[in-house]
Amino acid sequence: MSCYIYIYIYIILAIKILLLAIFSSEYNSLLFLPFLNVFIDGHFNPWQYYYENNLNLDSFPYHGLMLYILSIPTILINLFNIESQIFSNFIFKLPLFIADITIFFILLNLFSRKQNRVILFYFINPIIIYAIYMHSQLDIIPIALLFISLYFLIKNKLLYFSIFLGFALSTKLNILIVLPLLFFYLLKKYNIKKTLIYTLIPFGILFLFDLPYLLSSGFLEMVLFNPKQSLLFDSYYKIGNLELLLPVASIAMVYLHFLNQNKVNHDLLFFYFGILFTATIFFIYPAPAWYIWLVPFMSIYF
Repeated sequence: MSCYIYIYIYIILAIKILLLAIFSSEYNSLLFLPFLNVFIDGHFNPWQYYYENNLNLDSFPYHGLMLYILSIPTILINLFNIESQIFSNFIFKLPLFIADITIFFILLNLFSRKQNRVILFYFINPIIIYAIYMHSQLDIIPIALLFISLYFLIKNKLLYFSIFLGFALSTKLNILIVLPLLFFYLLKKYNIKKTLIYTLIPFGILFLFDLPYLLSSGFLEMVLFNPKQSLLFDSYYKIGNLELLLPVASIAMVYLHFLNQNKVNHDLLFFYFGILFTATIFFIYPAPAWYIWLVPFMSIYF
């Protein structure tokens, strides 16, 4: 890596840290932080607390691991009684910054001869900069964990791949839609026994993180049956008396097309991930954070 690239990276990092501290959004101040403070104040199941007290049920549609990850900076803010908005923003959004940098360095590792393009297409991508550093969207965390998982998959470290896939799934359930692609990929590369083992481990990890909350109506309502997840079934094309669900049909076509490939490699897998996430949000009116899913994989394509 040339010294000029290092200079560019340091400048971009400085700009991102500045934006991280200066900007916030109502997602952060009105939804995420109040929810996390309920958990820190001693309510072990904040989803149930919100449900029983008729609070905003869209506040935290994430799973157990995301709660634990974001509780760490929230505890630090409360512990040191930080009242400055700038310092509060900086500490709370540090996990988002770490997730962004993690994806960046994995891309640099995978495309060591195309560092300029990694910076151009991912590191200074305006969607990432706005969504994370200015709008405080959290979906970069599950995508970063997914990226770590895929990195271990490329390195043939299947146990680590499976564990980090479980971590990604334990932050947000959108990761569920990539599992069929990964199942087909493993099936084409390894035997059925390995495929089943390393696709079942993530569900075990998800179960462990969600176990304390699974039987609560608040968790079920706010996370598993969150209204935004039903958007996949709201867009359809009528053929007589039948309704063709466009997002579901497009996702199924991606699965079938990938399954039909005779040979697969990680480049093809990345390409299909990008197509899959694009197909997911193309036919619906997505939540703002959903655009984050596309960027790393579309950057690889470009």
